[in-house]
Amino acid sequence: MIIGRPKLVISESLSVAIRTFILENNRAGIPVTKSLILEELQKNQKLSIPGRTLSRYLFHLGLVYGKNKHQRNIYQDKPANAEHRHFYLEQRLENLNAKGHPILPEVFLDETHCYLDPQTMRSIEGAAVDETGRKPMVLLFGAFVVYHNGFKMKGEIVKKSILIWPVGGQAHGQDFEDENWSSVPAFVQGSGVAPDSHDYQGPFTSNLFERIFKEICKTLSDEYGPCHIHMDSAKYHFGRKNPLPRQSAPLDQLVQWFKDNGHPLPTRSDGRAMTRLGLLDWIDHMNIAPVYASYDIANKHGHTIMRTPPHHCELQPIENLWGLVKNPIALDPNLNETCLSLRNRLLEGFAKVKSEQLVSFWEKTVKIGKDYWEQYEEDLEMSQETDDEVSDRGEDEDMFCSDDDD
Repeated sequence: MIIGRPKLVISESLSVAIRTFILENNRAGIPVTKSLILEELQKNQKLSIPGRTLSRYLFHLGLVYGKNKHQRNIYQDKPANAEHRHFYLEQRLENLNAKGHPILPEVFLDETHCYLDPQTMRSIEGAAVDETGRKPMVLLFGAFVVYHNGFKMKGEIVKKSILIWPVGGQAHGQDFEDENWSSVPAFVQGSGVAPDSHDYQGPFTSNLFERIFKEICKTLSDEYGPCHIHMDSAKYHFGRKNPLPRQSAPLDQLVQWFKDNGHPLPTRSDGRAMTRLGLLDWIDHMNIAPVYASYDIANKHGHTIMRTPPHHCELQPIENLWGLVKNPIALDPNLNETCLSLRNRLLEGFAKVKSEQLVSFWEKTVKIGKDYWEQYEEDLEMSQETDDEVSDRGEDEDMFCSDDDD
């Protein structure tokens, strides 16, 4: 007698049919949903199965729908990340007045990307598409600010902060040379969300970020005064002004590093020159404090950097802005899209963003942050009560033992 749900068994022909249908549609940039798969199986495979059964099949085959990727990340509650979250929320909530309005304007900046075939990111996945040059894309940088003007809350995309350029490459960087890249559509120029032209290209690096960040900080200082700037801990956000040599650096580069940074070259106790590994160990024990360029840039303009904790996208409202602009493109794919046409569609989307939407995104993350903080205080209170109980029990045991001794 078998107790419980029987073991799931999927025939090879059904497995091949499902995977083939998903792969072909992903390649064509066509969205794939459970209803489309059910129609395909009924039409061409003469199979009629319930939707819930298909869900079990897809899970068993390792195929997931794109939106399921955004579930709570298990790394959020790692001790280091939880501690970072508490520190970040303490600073962020201190910037709210009694009415819940920000005391200093809050700025949120980030980078993202958008594929020319964005539908594949919202489809059943698991059947890989590895063709060379298959996924041309553009990079996006942007920032928006939320503040109270004395009468009401306002949200604005920081002036000329929306920057979009294609990633270089044989398959998808060709139209970057088009003269139309040197300017943006008139409709977007009127909105002021993007500069009239820019020459950024290639992947995102710390040098590129610092170049953009200087302009952003100056604009914020001129328009809003001192601000709290929220951004994640991406490596290129915090390039060191005093970088350490790489572990793979050869001996001559290590010697040159000591000279360039004004440090005396160490030697062995007998006066002989140190080996490469010896110099690396010496540098490691020097405990040189990092100096980050982004902090210097922000401090120069009177701003404060707020590093959002890792794996906590729900605390970064700019993630909602990306979705607001990119989702309509995913839902209305253009199979003849070019990097230039995609850029213009994205810019038009940013130009249509309303103040109320940005404020709503901000308010949602504040609510989530307050929920995290309340949970933290409850956990702290329970921990203190447990410690008190253990302490009381220990005193009782000591008293009992002393009675026995008597």
